[in-house]
Amino acid sequence: MSKIKDLFESGKIKSAFIPYFTLGDPNYNDSIEFGKTILDNGADILELGIPFSDPVADGPVIQRAVARSLKNKFSFSEIFRVTKEIHLHKKEVPLVYLTYFNPIFHCGIEEFLNQAKDSGVVGLVIPDLPFDTKESEFLFQELRKRDMDLIHLVTP
Repeated sequence: MSKIKDLFESGKIKSAFIPYFTLGDPNYNDSIEFGKTILDNGADILELGIPFSDPVADGPVIQRAVARSLKNKFSFSEIFRVTKEIHLHKKEVPLVYLTYFNPIFHCGIEEFLNQAKDSGVVGLVIPDLPFDTKESEFLFQELRKRDMDLIHLVTP
């Protein structure tokens, strides 16, 4: 059972506090401190945004955070390093990435998932990935192999 599913099905919580922030805003070292502080103050799940140059599904607040973050040198190694530091602070709290499909594809799907899992991530939210595509099915299969979740945003 995935860590997220376990959290909801265990009866430990009836609703979840799931805060979000964009990694690298204002810089990567501050992101570590933000993450630790959020975990210390009751987050049930922490959603970490991976900055992307074209955040089409995000509103103006997240778009501005992404723009500030991208003023720093972006690298997946830095994203994974920061994520792992946050994870090691409180391993019991699930971490989820909010990202777009393009960065995952650019990194290499399997490589991205392996690094994300190693950094403590247990789920992904990918707002620009339709649920009924071959890419989505492939991602589901790869995530299942790693005991990770794909959290779809599906309109009625």
